[in-house]
Amino acid sequence: MLFRSERLQTDAVRAQSDQRIDALTRESDARMKELNKRYRNEERLLNDKYDDIAHAEDKKREDRQDAEVRAAERRYEALRKALERDKTLSDDARQNTLDGLRDRERDELEAIRDRYSEETRLRQRALRDQQQAQQDALDDRRSREEQALKSSTERQTSAVRDGAARQTEAIKAAAAASIEALKPAGGAADGLTGGLDEQIGRAHV
Repeated sequence: MLFRSERLQTDAVRAQSDQRIDALTRESDARMKELNKRYRNEERLLNDKYDDIAHAEDKKREDRQDAEVRAAERRYEALRKALERDKTLSDDARQNTLDGLRDRERDELEAIRDRYSEETRLRQRALRDQQQAQQDALDDRRSREEQALKSSTERQTSAVRDGAARQTEAIKAAAAASIEALKPAGGAADGLTGGLDEQIGRAHV
């Protein structure tokens, strides 16, 4: 009966411990899921932020480049018209000058586009470095939160297991004490044996 009672009590302690650990695991999983969702949203907002910055800056650069190109084209067009109206130049001189203007215009327009292309490349690299720095900081913060959550769950789980172990040991100790209490006292058993021997001795005399 004592052994059965001990087993029932330890089984109950184990079941209660398992239930508490399951509850801790479910809570930890739910919190981790919420944490991951929050950081996914933060990462999406970070990406959107830099996409918007890059798009706005690219648009401004394109507008400035187009304005410079149009201004250069208007300037060279005005020079060509002036040459065409200049009656002091021979046809060959006019054509040579026009050819030179065309080459200068081509080189200047190419230089404008190259300058803006390099500006775009450098700015995109700077934005990428800024975004990566913020992404790294976000990842570090996320990693710290995940580790803190895992450590907290591990501590709580360990505390539940330790508590169950102490309860189990206490139950076993109580059962052992009860069994010991049911055993006959040593002195009484010795006295009983001695009296019986004495009676047997007298009977033989």
